[in-house]
Amino acid sequence: MLLGLVGLWLREFVDIDSVAGWAEFIVGFLLVGIGVRAMWVARRMKIHEHEHKHENGVGTHSHVHDHRSGRLGHSHVVLGLGVFHGVAGGGYLFGVLPALALPTYQAIIYLMAYVAGSVVAMSAFASGVGKLARKSVRWIRELMFLSGALATAIGGVWIVTTWRF
Repeated sequence: MLLGLVGLWLREFVDIDSVAGWAEFIVGFLLVGIGVRAMWVARRMKIHEHEHKHENGVGTHSHVHDHRSGRLGHSHVVLGLGVFHGVAGGGYLFGVLPALALPTYQAIIYLMAYVAGSVVAMSAFASGVGKLARKSVRWIRELMFLSGALATAIGGVWIVTTWRF
């Protein structure tokens, strides 16, 4: 939402096509990097499943987790990649173009609806992937490796098709 508002403000000052072209080219390298890292992490994961009981003694359930060492907690890399990917390419035109043609208050309402719809769609997809991964511990590693291989392949194609030099 915030980026959409910034885009509305910057539309008068920035050559969007130029920025989008470079960003789209760089996204190909980011996809390759993400894919290679995902495959590497998937092969090193030590996932297992066991029963555990909470400290308060309530409920015993199956728990799946990874015992990788040296993990530093969560990061905001995914958010940064998503923002960068959002700047890239012509795909943003289909989502944001109507907002550029509307008066400001209607553009803001449109962008809020667009964001809400995107969040619902991505949440539904993530929920489906999560349900698939919960079926078997084995699926987690295989799904991660397959996703990495797919990201690497798409990134390679992306680089080749956006090369403009």
